[in-house]
Amino acid sequence: MIWLILLLLPAPAQADWALATAPNTPENVALLRDLGAGIEGGDRDRILFDLPLEALPAAQALLPLELLSADTALLRPLPSMGERDVEYHDPETVAASLRSLAATWPDLARVVDVGDSVLGQDLLALLLTDRPWEREVDEPSLRVLGTHHGDEWSSMEVPLALAWSLAEAYADGDPGVVELLDGNELWIAPVINPDGVDAFQRRNAHNVDLNRNYDYEWLATSWSGPAPFSEPETRAVRALSLARSFHHSLSMHSGATNIGWVWNWALTSTPEHDFLGAACATYADQTAQPGFWVSQGADWYITHGDTNDWSYGVRGGHDYTLELSDDKAPPVDELADVLGFHVEPSLRFLQSGASTGLRGRITDDDGRPVEARFLSPQAAWPGFSDPETGAFARPLPPGTYDLQFLAEGHSAVSRTVEVPVDGVLSIDVQLPRSADLVVDRVEGLEAALWGTWQGRVCGATFAEIVGAGGSATLGRPGLSGPHPLPTWAEDDCAVFTLDADVVPPPEVPEGEWSWALRDATGAVRALLPLGVLLEAAAPGYRVDDVELEADEGGVIVHVLGDDLPEGADLRFVGPQGQRLRPERLPGDAPDRLRARVDPTDWAWGSWTLRVFGNGHHVALAGVLEVDGDGLRAGPPPFRPSAPLDRAPKGEPDVELPPDAPPAEAGEGCACSNSRPPPAGLVALLPLATLLRRRSRRCDR
Repeated sequence: MIWLILLLLPAPAQADWALATAPNTPENVALLRDLGAGIEGGDRDRILFDLPLEALPAAQALLPLELLSADTALLRPLPSMGERDVEYHDPETVAASLRSLAATWPDLARVVDVGDSVLGQDLLALLLTDRPWEREVDEPSLRVLGTHHGDEWSSMEVPLALAWSLAEAYADGDPGVVELLDGNELWIAPVINPDGVDAFQRRNAHNVDLNRNYDYEWLATSWSGPAPFSEPETRAVRALSLARSFHHSLSMHSGATNIGWVWNWALTSTPEHDFLGAACATYADQTAQPGFWVSQGADWYITHGDTNDWSYGVRGGHDYTLELSDDKAPPVDELADVLGFHVEPSLRFLQSGASTGLRGRITDDDGRPVEARFLSPQAAWPGFSDPETGAFARPLPPGTYDLQFLAEGHSAVSRTVEVPVDGVLSIDVQLPRSADLVVDRVEGLEAALWGTWQGRVCGATFAEIVGAGGSATLGRPGLSGPHPLPTWAEDDCAVFTLDADVVPPPEVPEGEWSWALRDATGAVRALLPLGVLLEAAAPGYRVDDVELEADEGGVIVHVLGDDLPEGADLRFVGPQGQRLRPERLPGDAPDRLRARVDPTDWAWGSWTLRVFGNGHHVALAGVLEVDGDGLRAGPPPFRPSAPLDRAPKGEPDVELPPDAPPAEAGEGCACSNSRPPPAGLVALLPLATLLRRRSRRCDR
C-alpha cells in the first residue's frame, strides 16, 4: 500500500513539532504566537496548537497546557491493511482519481493544472460544469479548496469524495445537481499543500503555514512567510481567483468540527454577518456529526492572512472555513463516518449558495463583458463580476436592494431589485462606455516582470491627450490601482513603459491587467480590458510553436511546447487588443494543447496567443495573421524569450531568475494596421492540410 511505503520514507528536514491544547483565551493566544506556536483548532474552551519542540519548556512554564504529542509525525494514520473499503489518498493518487473522474465523464469534468508546490508537485483542480471545455459567458463560479495544511488529511478526502458524488449525482439526473452544474462552474482542488501531505506536516516545504500567507490583513510571524503570497501554493490560488470571480466557496480543514465565516482577523462584523451566520447554521442542521458548532472565525480565535478573509475582503466572494473532524487525520476506520457527515451537506451548501439571491451578467452597450464592482447599502461589501465574461452572482436574503454597478471607463448604473423568498433573481446589466476613443492598433502588450518593457496603444487624438498631461494606467476593479505608467506621445500613439523596479509594485502581480488612457483630469478616454499581460520569468512550461489544421467547424490550432499545463486556458488577443475565447478541445498532452477557432469575423492584422496554466501566463506575440487570404501563421515575434523552465524538482521555486536579461527599450510586437474583414473571409487552409511554422523563439 502507498501509505505503508510512505511511512518508511524520511520526512523533509524540519523542526520537530509538539501538539498541545490550552485554555482558549486572548492572552494565551498572544503568548503562544510569541513562542512561535501555530493555532490549529480546538473549540470555544480550548485551543489546539503546535509549536517547535524546543519551545515546549517555555510554554509549559508560562501557561497551563496539556501535551498531546511530543512528535506530531507520530500522529500519521496507519493504513487499514485492507480491513476497510475507505483508505487515505496521497497527492499522487488524488491526481489519478481526478483524472479517472474526468475520463469517466468527459462532458462534465476537466482536470486543470493550477500551479506547483515548492517541491514541484502539480496542484490540480477539477472543473465540473456541463461544458467543461468551453467558457460559457453566463456562468458564475464556485470553489472548494482542501488541505492547505498537510497533516489535515480528512480535508483532502472530503473534497475528493464530494467531486465524485457530484459527478455520479449528475449522471443519475439529480435535478438539484443538474441545475448546479448546468448553470455554474464548480472548481474543486483537494490538495493545496501536497508537500505537506507527503511529509505529514502542517506547513509547506518552506515551513510556511499557507493559510496565514494571503495578503489581506497579513501579519508577519515565524510561520506566515517572509511576505504575503511568498509561497507558490498561495500564488496559485490567487492566480485562479484573479481569472475567475468566485461568489460562494468552501475552504476545508480539520482539527475541529465547526463551520465559520469572516472575519477571522478581527471581531468586527461584516455587513452580511447575519446572513453568513445563518448559512452556517443551516449547514450545522444538515450534518449529523456530534458536537458540530458554528462561529464567526475571530470569535473562535483570531488569524491573519487566511483564505476566507482574502477571498471576501479582496475578491468580494463569500468563503467559509469548514472544519471536518476533531482529529486532523482520523484513524482510517473513522474516515467513512467523516465522509458521511460532510459530503452531502457540502453538496447542499453549494447548491444553496448558487440558488439564493442574485445572478446575471454585466456588459457594455456593445454587448462586451465588463468586470465591474457592484454593491448595495443593504449588503455593503462589494462583489465583482467575472473579469472575462461579466457573469456575477451574490447569495442574498430575500428583500429589496438598491444596487450600484460601477466600472472605470463606463457610466455607473443603479437598479432596484426584489430578491425572492425562494430561488434566485436573474438580471442583466448594461454599463454604457464612457471611454469615447477607439483603439486603432496595439504593440507590446505582453510585458516581462523583469527589466524594462515598452508598449504602445495608438488611435486618433491619443498623442494630443498625452501631450496635454494625460497618461496610461494599469488596474483591476477591487484590486490595487490604478497605477500610473510613464507615458509619452509618438506619432498617433501613447507609448508607455513597465519597469520591474518601479511598476508593477508588489501589489500588482503577474496576470492580465486593464489598460486605460486618462486625460489630465483623470477621466478614462480609452480602455483595453485585460489588455496588458505581465508574464513571470519562470512559468514552469514553454510555448514554442503552433500548427493549423482545417476543420469543418473552422480551424484547429495546435499549441506546441514543453511541459504544457493540463487543462490550460487559451486566448487570442487581436490587433486592437480585442479578446477571443476559442473552443478548447480535450486530449491535452505535455507537448500539445488544442482549440478550435472560426476566423471568419476576425479583424485583419496580427493576433497574439495567451496561455494560462500552472498558475502562470505565457504569450506568443503575433503568432497568427489574418488578411485577405485568411488565417495563417505570422512572422516571428521581435522580443526576447524569457527563461521559462521549471525550477528543479526539490528546489524552492524561483520568482525572478538572477540572470534574466532586461529587454531593450522599444522592443515589442510589431503589429500591422487593421482593416475591415472582407465578406466571406475563409482560412487559408485546404481541408485536412496541416501547416506548421518554424519555432518562434527569439534569441536576441
